[in-house]
Formats: sequence, structure tokens, C-alpha cells
Amino acid sequence: MIDGCNESTNVCDWYISRHHGKIESRTTAENIQLYNNTNTTPRSGKQVLEVTSTIRGVNHGISCIVPVAAYQQPSATLWVKSAGITGNINVLLKWVGVSYFDQLGRPVIHKTSDSISYRTIKLSEATDWVNMTMQSFKSPKPAWATHFQIEINSSTAGCRKLLY
Repeated sequence: MIDGCNESTNVCDWYISRHHGKIESRTTAENIQLYNNTNTTPRSGKQVLEVTSTIRGVNHGISCIVPVAAYQQPSATLWVKSAGITGNINVLLKWVGVSYFDQLGRPVIHKTSDSISYRTIKLSEATDWVNMTMQSFKSPKPAWATHFQIEINSSTAGCRKLLY
């Protein structure tokens, strides 16, 4: 990742991958927005990635992709904190083949695997920072895969904020 600690002014690695309605940019859609926030106490560093959703129960989520080479075994460690919302988030690791990037800078994925790792976080249990580490369970990289994707589906979470 370019900015795994969210230290840049703008969001670098994450993009909106699930949305309802019009999408305006990599980080802003009708029902979801993401930005780096300095006004919230981070787990470490100076700021957090804040994801704000406006409509509960409507398709929304974020993703990031990481390039991979042959024989790599991806894993992901994330920290999440609920800012007063309930529901769940589902986190998936997948192999993806990226064809190109669209005019908003989001990857256009031409092929994807089933989930190679999956985890559900109950937001009622994430009132403080919760560590979420996921392994690929030695799933070999398919020949067509150019990246692995971390997808966070927050569609069943309530409205308001999630922090990463």
C-alpha cells in the first residue's frame, strides 16, 4: 500500500467499490464518502480513514488492491472502530485481475476469485479499536491474478461513521 497509515492529505489506497446512485469520485458517491480525518483520535499516527454512509441497508463498501507476484501469500491487518453505529461489516480477501483504471482512478476488474478469506465484525463490539488480521490460507495465486483485493462491505452497517 502507498499510505497504509493514512498519513496523506487525500485517500491514496482505498476507493468506493460498492455504492448506490451517482458516484462523483474515487472517494465520494451518493451514499458513501471516505476521507482522511485529523479531528478523530487515531489508533496511531495523526489521522484516520473515515467512511461515512448516509443510507442504512443500501449497497455500500470500500476496497483497496495490492499488486502480487507469483508465490506470494497475501494477508491483511486492519484496525476498525465503530463511531456509534451498529450492524456488521464483512471483510473479504480475493484474487483479482485488473484490466485498467477508469477515469476516476478505480480499477476495472475483469476477473475475480471467490473469497480466499472472510471475516465479519460486529460493530457493537468495535467501540474501541479492534484488530482484524486475515490470512489467505495458502491459496495459490492464479496465473491471471494481478492483485489481491481487500473488500469491506458495510451494507449491513448503520448510517454514520466507520474508522480505519
